[in-house]
Amino acid sequence: MDRNINLLTKEEKIDQFKSKAVKASTVFTIILMLAVGGLSFYYYGKARALKSSITSAGNRISNARGKIDDMSETEIVARNLYKKYSVISDIFDERIRFSSLFDHFDSKVPSGVFISSLNFRGAGEINISGDANNYILVSQFLDNLNSDDEAQIFSEANLSSASLNATDRSVSFSISITYDSDIIRGTN
Repeated sequence: MDRNINLLTKEEKIDQFKSKAVKASTVFTIILMLAVGGLSFYYYGKARALKSSITSAGNRISNARGKIDDMSETEIVARNLYKKYSVISDIFDERIRFSSLFDHFDSKVPSGVFISSLNFRGAGEINISGDANNYILVSQFLDNLNSDDEAQIFSEANLSSASLNATDRSVSFSISITYDSDIIRGTN
């Protein structure tokens, strides 16, 4: 037997049920609203932090761009300096070392031969004119220029003209010399 005696009418039971249902749904709605509010607050904070991090990164990028723009003059100076260095380097690599040419030439001139002019006629050619005490010294000078020694700069020497001066018995001569510019550049 049922010991629970309920003296409530059916309408009162329905009202009680409705009131319990409203109470439960209100509590559920409040809990749900608090959960949604908490999640909203959490995502709002994350979005705000992300926005401030994006702003800070944008500021750092702007500062870095400003520094790069400030260095443009330095970059231009560095490029110009490199171009100048390249030109000077090319000059030193391609220059003809005339001092070695003249030293070598001087070692070939016998005593009694006097050089009056030395003219460069383009790449690798020299015209020499001068006087010698006799024809033998001119011949010796020509042989010296054409000799095959280890540091031979002159590849060919030809006598262009020779004439005897009647007054002092000296010989005026003109010699055309071809030289190897790679040897005096130091590239050979």
